[in-house]
Amino acid sequence: MAHFYIRIFKFLFFCQTLPDIGDFSAEHNKIKHIVNKHWHILQQDSQLKEVIGETPLITFRRSKNLRDTLTRSHYTQATKTTWLTSKMKGCHKCGDCLACPLVTKTLNVTQPRDNVEYTIKNYINCKSTCAVYLMQCICGKIYVGKTLREFRRRVLEHVGDVKHKRNTSVAVHINECHNGNTKVMQFFAVEQLKQTSRIGDVNKK
Repeated sequence: MAHFYIRIFKFLFFCQTLPDIGDFSAEHNKIKHIVNKHWHILQQDSQLKEVIGETPLITFRRSKNLRDTLTRSHYTQATKTTWLTSKMKGCHKCGDCLACPLVTKTLNVTQPRDNVEYTIKNYINCKSTCAVYLMQCICGKIYVGKTLREFRRRVLEHVGDVKHKRNTSVAVHINECHNGNTKVMQFFAVEQLKQTSRIGDVNKK
């Protein structure tokens, strides 16, 4: 009841009829009938009667529909390209990070086993996220990886794995076959996946 009185005083200086606003439902008519039926009880108070008016003003806001319930779509229209993004493709160095010496600038990557050339369709650099990348060793071995973080962070992580002799496929190969020389590694980012708030969607690609 205290909450009801607070609502009354909020409308004291705005209107002579107390509005009651709620979500529309199938019980709309029943609620309206009950309030009208027992409104006279509130009017027995002389001071309260001056505030609430003779009859209640019962209104209903639109209830939630399917559009309100469903989440926002992650499939949106493609963003407009600029002269820079439309013309520049391939893997590039950002020019100001520790990973740049290990990242190779290229537009095409050749798969040695089948001698198939792959053209990089996006503009990707060291700071790009959600990237599929290749690590190509000087001996011809290739490692394919994927990272949700910045590409450069994953490159430097591979370098750290080698230096600390961690038990990862890249680190084991470089340490056993190339005496831990990280300069034999070349990294290429070959594709940038579309990033969404659903991390699981990217991991499934």
